[in-house]
Amino acid sequence: MVDWSTIESDLTTLLEGAGYELVELQKTTGRGAHVTILADKLDAPGTINLDECAELSFLVSQYLDQVDPIRGTYRLMVSSPGVDRPLRKPAHYERAVDKTVRVRHTAGEGPVTIQGRLAAVSEDGITIDVDGVQHAVPWQCVERAHLVYDWGD
Repeated sequence: MVDWSTIESDLTTLLEGAGYELVELQKTTGRGAHVTILADKLDAPGTINLDECAELSFLVSQYLDQVDPIRGTYRLMVSSPGVDRPLRKPAHYERAVDKTVRVRHTAGEGPVTIQGRLAAVSEDGITIDVDGVQHAVPWQCVERAHLVYDWGD
């Protein structure tokens, strides 16, 4: 059985050593297996380029060849987080204050998705302003969150 949490931890360390942050690790096993790495620069988030993704792809590929987490063939993709970057760590949320976010959470009755301005980040959770109404969402209730890019008019 493959321990993906160890692989994610190893990849985090590997990328940080090269000056990058592992934003997200996505994987699918079985037929059509793939591993997707979303990475960004540690010192300048939002500025990773295609050549840097190619370099990281080589680095990650070497590591995955050693641990061999997926039986058979799979595709590896290393990419920037994009304009709708996922928010996974408190630092991601802190950089997103005053920006529009979409958050799926379980605070209240069942899973709900809301979109609004990220008003605050604290050790307890986040506050999202939706048309002037403040929604406090504890960290343990956040299922998924990402930025929503404003394309303008």
